[in-house]
Amino acid sequence: MNEHYFTREPASPHRPAEVVFEWRDVRLRLHTDRGMFSYRRIDPGTRLLATQFVPDGPGRVADLGAGYGALGLMLAARFPDLSMVMVEINQRAARLCRANAARNGLRAQVLVGDGLAALGPGSLDAVVTNPPVRAGRSVIYRWMQQAAQALRPGGTFWMVVRTRQGAASLARAVEARIGPVELMERGGGYRVFRARKSGPAP
Repeated sequence: MNEHYFTREPASPHRPAEVVFEWRDVRLRLHTDRGMFSYRRIDPGTRLLATQFVPDGPGRVADLGAGYGALGLMLAARFPDLSMVMVEINQRAARLCRANAARNGLRAQVLVGDGLAALGPGSLDAVVTNPPVRAGRSVIYRWMQQAAQALRPGGTFWMVVRTRQGAASLARAVEARIGPVELMERGGGYRVFRARKSGPAP
C-alpha cells in the first residue's frame, strides 16, 4: 500500500512543491509535498470531479480523502455558500490543506481521520471523493457505508474513478449502499458518478 493513502505521518523525506489549479475564473496556488497523492500535478480525475460537481444548494460538503486540498478548495472557491469539511488521515497532507485554505483566502474545516466516522448521522448534504483504489475495495466500501450514514436523506455522493480500475463495479457498489447512481461525466479515462441517498429530503 502506498504510504500517502493511510500513513498518519509519512516517513518520506520532504520535497516541497507547488501546483496551480485553474478553472474558469478560479486560480488556486497549492503547496504540496512528498508522501501524498499526486503531489507534482493536479490529478486528472480530481480535476474532472472538481469541475463537474454542482451542489443542490447551500449546505455542508465533505471532501473525503482530501490530500493537500485540491478538490475541496476548488469547490469552496466555486461555491462560497458551501460549508466545506476536508477529511484526511495523512497529517502532512492535512497541515498543507489547512495552509492552502488560508493561503487562498478560503474557509474549510480540516479533520484528521480515516473516513467519516467522526461525523454525525445526517450531518452532510454531499460527499465528494477521488477514492484510493489501490488501497483495496474494502477501504472504499467502508467509505461508502460511512457516507450513507453521514448523508441526510436526499444528499448526494460524488465519486470519480478510472474506467479501467473498475468504475462500473464501484458504481454498482455505491448504488447498493447509498442510492440510485447517475453517470455525470466521462473523459480522459475517468468517470464521475453521483448517487442520491434514498429517502425524502427534509
